[in-house]
This record gives sequence, C-alpha cells and structure tokens, in this order.
Amino acid sequence: MKAPLKQLPAGKTVVDFFVVRKVELRHTCDGDAEYLHLELGNREGRIFGTLWDEPQSGAKALKVGDIVKVQARVSLYNNRPSLMIERYRKARPEDNVSLDQFLPPPNKSVADLEKQFFGYVDSVETASLRGLLQDVFCREFFLAFSKAPGGRLWHHARLGGLIEHTVSVAAICEQLAGHFSAVQRDLLIAGALLHDVGKVEAYRFDRGFFEYTDSGRLIGHIALGMERVQHYLRGREEIPEAVQQQLAHLILSHHGELSRGSPVVPMTLEAFLLHYADQLDAMVDAYLRIAAAEGAPEKRWSQFVRLLDRYFYFPPGLLEEDEEIT
Repeated sequence: MKAPLKQLPAGKTVVDFFVVRKVELRHTCDGDAEYLHLELGNREGRIFGTLWDEPQSGAKALKVGDIVKVQARVSLYNNRPSLMIERYRKARPEDNVSLDQFLPPPNKSVADLEKQFFGYVDSVETASLRGLLQDVFCREFFLAFSKAPGGRLWHHARLGGLIEHTVSVAAICEQLAGHFSAVQRDLLIAGALLHDVGKVEAYRFDRGFFEYTDSGRLIGHIALGMERVQHYLRGREEIPEAVQQQLAHLILSHHGELSRGSPVVPMTLEAFLLHYADQLDAMVDAYLRIAAAEGAPEKRWSQFVRLLDRYFYFPPGLLEEDEEIT
C-alpha cells in the first residue's frame, strides 16, 4: 500500500498515475498569470496539482475521469501537500491501468458483511417488517448496495462502505435496544438497515472516484431512500399505518437536524437512537480515516478539521491498532 497523499514530504518527486477529479483554469491574485488547477486522486486520497506550463493546452487536453501519468514535485500550500506538475500524459493501453484501480477498496470482507446484514434481517421477529426488508433488499438491489460507498468524502468513502456502515449502525442499535427496554427493537433495526438505501442512487463511481449523481444532488439520499421504501410499503396493509409512519420518520430524521439535511428532526425514541448511532459510526470512521491519512508515529495532532471546527488528537499506539482492525 502506498503512503497516503497527505503524508507526502515537501520536495519529493512523484511519478505516478492519477485520475482527474477537477480541471479549472485560474489566474493569480494579481491577474498577471494563468495556471491550470487540477484535483487528482487515487485510492490513497486526493491532492491538488498546479500546471504553469501551457495551462490552456492542458485545460483542452484533460477532462474529469481521465487517467494521467504525472511527474511532479511536492510543495506545501497552507501546510498541506500539493503537486507542482512538471510533465504529464494521458494513460495508454500498454500502461494497463483502469479506473477501478483508483477506488478505495473495502475495509472488510463483503461476504462476511452480507452474512451479518441478512442475519439482522432474519432477526426481525415482526413478519411484516421482515418481509418488507426482504423485498427492499432484493438480490439485484443488494448487489449494488453492497458495492456502494457509504459517503463521498467524509465517512466510509470506499467500495463496500455502505454495507459496512449499515451493519455497524444496526449493531449499535441492537446494543441500545437491549439497554433501553422501552425501545421497539424490530422497528429500530428495520430503520437501521433502511436509513441509507438512497445512497445507492445518490452516488456514482464510474469515473474513478465517488461523486454525486444528478438525483443525488437534486433530491438527496434521504428523499431517494424514502421514495424506495414507500414503493415497497404501498398496499402492505399488514403493516399498520402508525408503524409505516414511524419507519418513514426514522429514515427522514436520521441526520438529526434540518440544517444537516433531515426534513424533520427526531421525535420518537427509536429516531433519537438511530440518529446518534448513525452519527457515532460516521464520526469514528472519519476519525480513523484522518488518522490513517495524516498520522505518523511521532505525530499527535491532525490538520484543522473545518467540518467539525477542531483538531483531532492521535494518542500513542493508535495507528498500530488501526492497522490491525482494518
């Protein structure tokens, strides 16, 4: 495994293949010079690159999704590594590189996760809810679900990330249901398994990196997931209307706040628990991803994490333990 891009030292010469994620012609602050700004990626992360030599030719030659071989020197910009591109060319057939080589691989065995996932489905004792889950996760859909990422950049941004996240959230919810006797366990587990099904349609990764589909941007994964579940709820008179509404509420409220994309805030016991289980699992995965990308045995602090307005601390031994886990 190559070193994460965020760990590249200044002054190092890099010669490697990348997938192009963004192409922009820009001008310096004084407007006197033009340059090409690129975002490049591989399965270890993403990095910005700058091309000063014939930037307009580069802008015409390169497009998002292209595989390029780059020779560049690493420099620091805002205390983060970036690439000063010296030479580049598009990949050739004889290079034997493909877009799927640039996607982060699963952290865990998808076969094992599938077994755990359907173990939770089978554990739902309420026959009507179990039947709903079996229909929603029909074989064709489940194949796409088990390959999809759990996020674009922040958490579980890897192949198989969605099923890994879903199984983990279900496991947390199982523990919470055992701790709080008032919880409707079957309803909570059903909500955990269904809460992110819209991400299958919200993300695409056919260009060598994870990005939003048009429906993912225009509609969002919460609404897309609700649409899919409602399709399978139609005509299911065996599921009481009150239960259908509570299940819908679990999906619609799982982000917790209106400002974070939830159409409604959690208003049931199960919705509170699902929201915090989802948030907890996402936060742990994001923390471990940042630690792996930025950490080193002698490093104790991350770069400033703007999304959370804080730094992350890496205690001694964290990275060694993380390598064993993943």
